[in-house]
Amino acid sequence: MPNETRLLWAPAACGERQRRDSTERDDLLRRLLADAARRMLEEGLREAPDRVAYLRAAAEEVGQVLALLAEARPTAGAELRAILAEQVVAVARELMQGLQN
Repeated sequence: MPNETRLLWAPAACGERQRRDSTERDDLLRRLLADAARRMLEEGLREAPDRVAYLRAAAEEVGQVLALLAEARPTAGAELRAILAEQVVAVARELMQGLQN
């Protein structure tokens, strides 16, 4: 293959690799989130008096957070995601302290 032809294919190959890497990252993120959600929901199900109501309420609460993020400006969305992460960590620490006492 002449050098000119190789140079023409290089950007296409690079773009394809970036798309593949992006897809792989998205797949990994989906698996991690699914695993975390499953663990949390299963734990809550153990204590729930009405398992179906518990799952419906959990899905509704997540839907409300997603709606809030969807309506936010990009910078506000980033701020909301940071607040969400901060609160999850804070609640987890609070619950761990309660278990230690």
